[in-house]
Amino acid sequence: MNKGREAFNKAINFLTGDNWDIHFIQADSYSYNPTKKVKEYDPQFFEKVALFSGGLDSLIGFIDEASTLSVDKKILLVSHMELGKEHSDQKSILEYCRENNIFSNKYEQVLLNAGLKPHSWNIKTPTESTFRSRSLLFFAAGIYIANKISPQCQLIVPENGTISINIPLDSGRRSSCSTRTTHPTFIKRIQEALYAIGISNSIYNPYRLKSKADMVLECCQDTSKKAILESLVDLSCSCAKRGHNVFWDKSGIEIRNAKIKHCGMCLPCLYRRVALDTIGLDNEALLGTDVLHGIKFNLDNKHQKRNRDFNALLYFLKNRMNERTIRQELFFNGIIEKQELDEYTSLALHSYRQVINWLKKKATNEIQIRAGI
Repeated sequence: MNKGREAFNKAINFLTGDNWDIHFIQADSYSYNPTKKVKEYDPQFFEKVALFSGGLDSLIGFIDEASTLSVDKKILLVSHMELGKEHSDQKSILEYCRENNIFSNKYEQVLLNAGLKPHSWNIKTPTESTFRSRSLLFFAAGIYIANKISPQCQLIVPENGTISINIPLDSGRRSSCSTRTTHPTFIKRIQEALYAIGISNSIYNPYRLKSKADMVLECCQDTSKKAILESLVDLSCSCAKRGHNVFWDKSGIEIRNAKIKHCGMCLPCLYRRVALDTIGLDNEALLGTDVLHGIKFNLDNKHQKRNRDFNALLYFLKNRMNERTIRQELFFNGIIEKQELDEYTSLALHSYRQVINWLKKKATNEIQIRAGI
């Protein structure tokens, strides 16, 4: 297992930016007696396994994969309850599917709720303030389930390539300061670690060279899938800061009445707007703040944390959106093979051109100038 140990260290060090030292210890045998009734799944009925967060990317992944299942086969969606809000998105999407006979008998969900309980914490140990290592939980659960179906069953991880490579918009977002859950270097390294310990299931991101806008457009090329996406899209959530609504332009009453769950200011919200605009569904009424026409939101206020993502994006578009800078950032983050460098550089340039097109269409002249348009 030493080879596996080294491979896991290498993978997780990249994921979190820390120095990990993995040790494998033989566990004592034990009897598992669940206190609650556990649902059992018959592996023969399942053809695919996919992570399902309730975000737009995972929703499109679900639609695309469920649409290509063999007769009498299902997809198994692996979800984590996280802080509770993500579970409500997943529940809303799947309940709507059940109530409207969308993909009937074509899917099941495995819902995980794993984490440390407060009374189990050692208060003398410094706490980890980031969630960078939680990717291990998602992938471990998905690979375990895929392996139970078949050693050849892939774990599908639907994530747009723009977010996966996560080009630093400024120097403060480099290295582990930036999320690396589906970064191609991490996936490659964790895959090597799995192979090293005898697990042959592969981790597959079908959208690694697609932007979020590409995902939306390609899903909507099929009229049936387009209708499904349009009916479910508002139930999904892409926001990274949905719990901070005290800083939104819209008030509590507006937020509750319109069931708003997108801040509108974080990068995932901005990329979602760009993507949905390609099919005419960029709806400012469903955002806590419209950064293009801010009220309390002020791009010039240096004390506002909420304007940092949009300011960083505009700065990147004006000053760093060029092939040389992007290739350099990709190389620094472990993408060193020429073909991959070429592919991801092209993806990044393409993705940010889509952002520019959105700004040309919707932004004020002042914002366009900040973006160098």
